[in-house]
Amino acid sequence: MPRSGRPGHASPGERHADARSARARENDGRPSAAAGPVRGGRGARGDHFSRRPRRTPAWVPVLCVVALLVAVATGAFALVEDGTVALPWASGGVDAAAGAGAAAGAGSAAGAGSTAGAGPAATPDAPQAEPTKVRLVMAGDILKHMLLVQSGAKADGTYDFDHVYAHVTDELAGFDLRVVNQETPAAGTSLGLSGYPSFNGPLEFNDATAKAGFNVVLKATNHAMDAGYDGIHSELAYWREKYPAVRTLGVVDRETDDSTSPYEPYVYEKDGLKVGLLNFTYDLNGYPDPKDAVALLDWGHENEVRAAIRKAKQEADLVVVFPHWGTEYQLTPSDEQESWAKVFAEEGVDLVVGDHPHVIEPVEVLTRPDGKGMLCYWSVGNFVSNQNDNQNLVGGLAEVTLERDADGTCHVGDYAFVPVVCHKGSGADFTTYLLRDYTDELAATNASVYANNSSCTVEWVDGFCAQVLGSAYDPGAHELRGTVTGDGGTAGGDAASGDGGLADAA
Repeated sequence: MPRSGRPGHASPGERHADARSARARENDGRPSAAAGPVRGGRGARGDHFSRRPRRTPAWVPVLCVVALLVAVATGAFALVEDGTVALPWASGGVDAAAGAGAAAGAGSAAGAGSTAGAGPAATPDAPQAEPTKVRLVMAGDILKHMLLVQSGAKADGTYDFDHVYAHVTDELAGFDLRVVNQETPAAGTSLGLSGYPSFNGPLEFNDATAKAGFNVVLKATNHAMDAGYDGIHSELAYWREKYPAVRTLGVVDRETDDSTSPYEPYVYEKDGLKVGLLNFTYDLNGYPDPKDAVALLDWGHENEVRAAIRKAKQEADLVVVFPHWGTEYQLTPSDEQESWAKVFAEEGVDLVVGDHPHVIEPVEVLTRPDGKGMLCYWSVGNFVSNQNDNQNLVGGLAEVTLERDADGTCHVGDYAFVPVVCHKGSGADFTTYLLRDYTDELAATNASVYANNSSCTVEWVDGFCAQVLGSAYDPGAHELRGTVTGDGGTAGGDAASGDGGLADAA
């Protein structure tokens, strides 16, 4: 616009004509046919500019288009359905203005059956990202008593333990993280085989574990030092060399690595969703560990435990802790377990799956200080052992879905407790079944029948699970299922949300 007092100053009517011409160019990218010659973006007027027409330089419209695209991309303004410009600071922002323009454009287009005069079509919203899910399953304690070791012996002096996992491998398929608690060492015959109280089993047990599909092996247990540092080295070297894709947690081979901390989290990633895994044990059965090869869960190492969780939270979206804790043969969590669960909740752990008591314990959703839920399997019991009491023959698979929603929110979703039964048969019949596949005919041949004069029938196991797990357990389906909700509660099950006192304590 000419400055006031300049020769050729346009009248108000002429200025309005100029403005209409400029809007026409902004809407369809071309000067209006009535606009006449153009100079510096001004329309034709009856002044000396119209008498001395000049061609617009070629770079001007290009620069205007580039500026428009940059402005749209950065949110300075947006084009809506009717071709007008929406300013983000006016009328509720770009989204509100775009919605209003779209509604108006849609109404007129629907009435006319034509797009004439509707302006450029709105750019469709970018599709939201699909939710990402990591499915995790964990099996409980594997105790390599000598009768179990003998079940895998072959005539040539080698061992084969595929039968131990044969009836659960189909259940494991489809899970991303398949975790097992290798309670006792499997360091090989060169160190001597032994059962209770200081265990060591054949290396071939690791072959069966890998063939079954497990890809995370927990080693921080109270038996971690049963075969000494040589045992740790033999077993971990076997995993590294033969099954490099399998990760061992909670223990470090000090014969080859004197710098890595056993508290170092393992971070698993799938489609950008990262899950941090940690494993600690309450004790080493009195064996010393001067080289700090094992991650301990005692109050002398509280700082290390908290620091490990914080590091995992920095590196991952969700954090899972596998604590070896609790009191053997106790069906409810101990005070010590509850104290450590409070620590986990304070540090923002998302999922806890415990082992060691050799019996199952409740599944609960505990409320963290931030109001979110922390799913806690206090103990998943034994997977396989030569223990005799019926309650020691019952364990469970913890099955959990870890999710990242389309909006980027990461959380624990669906979960289940699927009971298993250790069947102490002869030779290759020493194995573990899913309860839903177990029968009373099998139960009648379980060696526990002869040990304690009782039968681990399907009905007995269902009743035992209902006793420990509560009304959320479904005997008809032989499982417990639920969903962790955003408020720290559950849906589809009545697992307690803080009923163990942690919600208030945390």
